[in-house]
Amino acid sequence: MEMLMKSLTLSLMAGISCNIFFGTLLPLKPQRKASSVSLAVTQAWPSLVFTVGFLVIAFSEAPGYLLQPIRVMVVLCAIIQIFYQAGIGKTIFLTAVWCAIYWGLNLLALSIAYALPWQYGGGQGVSEWFCNIFLLCFSLFFRRQYRGRDKGWEGTGWRRFAWLPALSLVVTTLSSITVWYTDSLDKTGVLVFAAGYSVINLLIFYFIGNILKKDEKLRNMELTQLRLQNQMELIENIQENDMRYRQFLHDYKNQLGCIQGMLKAGQTEEAFFYIEELNGSIRKGEDHVDTNHPVVNTVLNQKYLRAQEKGIALVMEVNDLSKLLMSREDIVTLLVNLLDNAIEACEKLKESKVIQFKMILEEGELTISVRNPVKTPVKVKGKRIPTTKKEKNGHGLGILNINKVIEKNQGTSILKCQDGWFYFSAVISGM
Repeated sequence: MEMLMKSLTLSLMAGISCNIFFGTLLPLKPQRKASSVSLAVTQAWPSLVFTVGFLVIAFSEAPGYLLQPIRVMVVLCAIIQIFYQAGIGKTIFLTAVWCAIYWGLNLLALSIAYALPWQYGGGQGVSEWFCNIFLLCFSLFFRRQYRGRDKGWEGTGWRRFAWLPALSLVVTTLSSITVWYTDSLDKTGVLVFAAGYSVINLLIFYFIGNILKKDEKLRNMELTQLRLQNQMELIENIQENDMRYRQFLHDYKNQLGCIQGMLKAGQTEEAFFYIEELNGSIRKGEDHVDTNHPVVNTVLNQKYLRAQEKGIALVMEVNDLSKLLMSREDIVTLLVNLLDNAIEACEKLKESKVIQFKMILEEGELTISVRNPVKTPVKVKGKRIPTTKKEKNGHGLGILNINKVIEKNQGTSILKCQDGWFYFSAVISGM
């Protein structure tokens, strides 16, 4: 009974530590209509399942000291895939990082127990408590430092460090075996080595976290730069339209004078054709879309003209958007990136150049969808589209900006490519 309670307590501590660590870096899978109570229960479930996993490991036959980390990684990966939103590669990497930290702290605890004036059995028991206490404290500190960093794992910069946790895990495991199965080691020397090695490992992982954090900042700066470019493009288009209308107004008196002169000279037919010509040029400059929202109108009319110039039919379904509450910056970012991507895809086609765009606001719920044909099937990975361009830097940022706007406004979106067509659809409530 005493052994069972000890194993249960140690497993619970390890399970809570796992949930804190992985929950800091990975978002939980969404739950349907979760209340505050059910949400708390949902967040506690991983800790319980991690605990059960560690209990199974504790009471099952070990496959050998060197294979022990692999067994732990398999169990942790399975649980992460059940509860958290993460790809296989990211799951394996984070699990290896956790195991490397765990075995590093275990080596430190073993060395402390080995240096204490206790018998083998007592030292082993104390080392287990030391290790789990260290692990829980580290997890709490880690959560305090990196809470809310789950969005920083959208890129693939972490792949550069995939080899490090595996190497650290092997070295730590071999060192632990040496400590336990060699009697002639200097206790103080082993303790100093274990402490130094553990500190070095923690510092390495700390610096990796800082590097990834800086990578995230750089990506956010690129996204911000792209949003500013969108804003500047909109401003330039407004200035261009303003200049065009100023020119119309400037020539208005001269045009009227010319028509008046024709009529006085009895050139009625010539005046009639001249008026028709003027009406045609004026109609070219008129807005093709009117949603009762100035920013939406500006962007949609700008993209309509651009598509028309490239021989692309832009079919739009819109309604009254005068009550749209979304910020102007978000509107520009969302519409410019969506339509630019669709126009770019249609430019690669020789025929069937058509874009179907929908933006409807009904009962405070905004629905936006874009549908366009593609030359080659688009690979959709979650809510990202891995770029196929040789110069990857700067590409794929449009989709990231779109996702940020959708998430900022508590919306949901879907990307898919099927039967030669690319689809994007988003629903945003509270608009």
